[in-house]
Amino acid sequence: VNLNKTVAFPMSAYSDLPLKTHLTFLDLQWHDSTTKDALIYLGFPVFFCKEQASIFWNKILDKIKAGINMQSSRSLSVLGRATIVNALILSRLWHLAWVTPFPPSFLSKVRRAITRFVCPFKPTASWKVITTPRHDGGLGVIDPAKQQQTFVIKHL
Repeated sequence: VNLNKTVAFPMSAYSDLPLKTHLTFLDLQWHDSTTKDALIYLGFPVFFCKEQASIFWNKILDKIKAGINMQSSRSLSVLGRATIVNALILSRLWHLAWVTPFPPSFLSKVRRAITRFVCPFKPTASWKVITTPRHDGGLGVIDPAKQQQTFVIKHL
């Protein structure tokens, strides 16, 4: 057992102070609702409070925006930008989508960031046009909400 990577957490809504004290004495990490960040297990977040969830989703959104900013300086066509979104930007979400439901507010912020990147002009295309498959006249960007629904259905 690698004790440096071992994290203990409560299995109930309430923290066990004597256990926390004992584990801290043994130099083991303790994670509960008083911890700032969400516990990450196999790449998936484990939230103990709403604040942890909010911080986690804001960090994911920041990573998406950073990826968009990095690609924004490239001279790409609208279809090229749509391809970048599918291949590099949204791919960060697919692992999470298997298990963790996206909050609606997070999805709307992701949609807004993607729309601004793919269509950096006015008037912008609608989300429906952006996510319509290319063979049907759209840009072919994968809709994160629909992709997550697809992953959930695969679990059934």
